[in-house]
Amino acid sequence: MQSGDTTPAPAQAPAHLERPYTVVLFALGAVVLFNVFSLQFSAEFASFETELESSQFQAVIRFVQATCLFLAAAYFAVGILRVRGSSFAPSATVLLSVVSLLSFPFGTAAFVYWVGWVRKRERSQPAVTVQD
Repeated sequence: MQSGDTTPAPAQAPAHLERPYTVVLFALGAVVLFNVFSLQFSAEFASFETELESSQFQAVIRFVQATCLFLAAAYFAVGILRVRGSSFAPSATVLLSVVSLLSFPFGTAAFVYWVGWVRKRERSQPAVTVQD
């Protein structure tokens, strides 16, 4: 770059990101978001008896719904970071993949897929230089 040149230096994009895993993240986000609504429906129309009082039961339902809503937002956010090729995408993917381990069974399956296939392939690809 010369002293009078105003061209910015090329940005470093993250290593190649596996598109199928990005699709998996969006699908998991949709499934978890669906669970928020189905949980409310199940709580209102369930015919089983519970040992918890009604207000306690509703508080537990609300907590689980809020947790699922946060997780769905995280899946969508990381999916968008991956689609846009953000430099934060690899770190966010690692964090979300580990958290997904707790979302049995689909999140656990996604974690196994990430550990067994995606992580190795994304690490082996060199970073690409993006020219504007």
